[in-house]
Amino acid sequence: MSSAVAQALCPQTFWRCEPGSDGALRCDQELAASRATSEVLLYADSVNAENQQLYHLLGSVSAERADQLFRADRMDYQTESEQLDAAGNVHYQDHQLSMQADSAKAKLASNETDLSNAQFQLRASSANGEASEIRQREKRTELDQVTFSTCAPEQRSWSIEASAMTLNHEEGVGTARDFKLRLGSVPVIYLPYAQFPIDDRRKSGLLAPTLGYNDEGIDIALPYYFNLAPNYDATLTPRIIGDRGFMLGGEFRYLSRRQTGEFSANWLPGDDLAKRDRWRFKARHYLGLGSGWSLYTDAQRVSDDRYFEDFGESLSTASQSVLGSQMALTRRARDWQAGIVLEDYQLIDPSQPDQPDPYRRLPRIFFDGRFEPIGGFRYGIAADLSHFDRDIGVTGQRLDLWPYIGWRGERPWGFVEPRIGYRYTRYDLNDASGPSDPSRSLPIASLDAGLIFERSLNFAQRSW
Repeated sequence: MSSAVAQALCPQTFWRCEPGSDGALRCDQELAASRATSEVLLYADSVNAENQQLYHLLGSVSAERADQLFRADRMDYQTESEQLDAAGNVHYQDHQLSMQADSAKAKLASNETDLSNAQFQLRASSANGEASEIRQREKRTELDQVTFSTCAPEQRSWSIEASAMTLNHEEGVGTARDFKLRLGSVPVIYLPYAQFPIDDRRKSGLLAPTLGYNDEGIDIALPYYFNLAPNYDATLTPRIIGDRGFMLGGEFRYLSRRQTGEFSANWLPGDDLAKRDRWRFKARHYLGLGSGWSLYTDAQRVSDDRYFEDFGESLSTASQSVLGSQMALTRRARDWQAGIVLEDYQLIDPSQPDQPDPYRRLPRIFFDGRFEPIGGFRYGIAADLSHFDRDIGVTGQRLDLWPYIGWRGERPWGFVEPRIGYRYTRYDLNDASGPSDPSRSLPIASLDAGLIFERSLNFAQRSW
């Protein structure tokens, strides 16, 4: 087999074998299971055999078995032990890795491969790197003096270095000793031991760092993921923010049969630029109580009105002017729903530093009924009783009632739906400069209609 044919078996270039590629023979994971029963095929420009036991191969050499492919300038192969020694422009590929090296030794019977001065890429991700020694076993890969990154080799904005690293393909996790994180060529973090995921499976360990740079300096976050249980996990994120200092963030998520939620917080003690502590807190929780009852909480707060302006990760986040929090106890039935809601708001608009927070609704009681038609007539009612409160200004209560009745006539060609209702709203105000009990009464009438342009079509013994 020529080198061109061998390359056609896995046409991606060395650093571009994309995750999930199934169009190339060497990227087919199912072939790995057939290694023990597969023949070893040897190809070369010239072959010299000694007693049919030892083969010396020279020029465009390739050795194939199942998903494995070795290519080199020269190779020695022992048939009895199924051992090969390759040197000169060595390339190795299987369903897990692509590698190139100065030399390689492989024991095919035990799925062991050793390479010197090697470069590698994992097929399950964009992770790649180089190492002085690589020892590949059936379920793991060991590397010495290794550099590891998910960036392309020519554009490494970050990389990991270690004196020793182990990639456990069965568990999807990697471990490293004498761990260093570099931003470009600058080392920023050192750990004597670190653990990190190498595929999409949930595993405790380091996640990919996030990097940024602005007028305040380098902004780097290094999250660590804790896979605590199948139904809950946590992430701890230390973050260094240029001239501001060290921020610690965390997130906890959980899920069970009746409830789900997440808690997250960030804390930066003594911001060196703002000269004060900066923090953010957010909590969401849903609890199903049974029989249509549920309890929902969504609470969030920040330390000051410029928090998202300084630490927001997007334009939409940085441009927020109000943070809302609520707690709701609701009951849902087939024809209606009702509940009690507590709503609070925090004003975080730096352009309005002296404005009070928006009105709180403590509480809001609502009922919304849409009942089954009787004789073609549809009827319902929407009711809302709210108490509005804030530290200064007018406060009070509002009652809003809207009963309605309608009729819907339908035909194959269209529909018509007239509806009439009556909306009544009344306020009971405190500290008002005008009337303390204003109200309104508003009759409402509407007419909805539509035409349906649809025609059945039979084509190729099918209806459309």
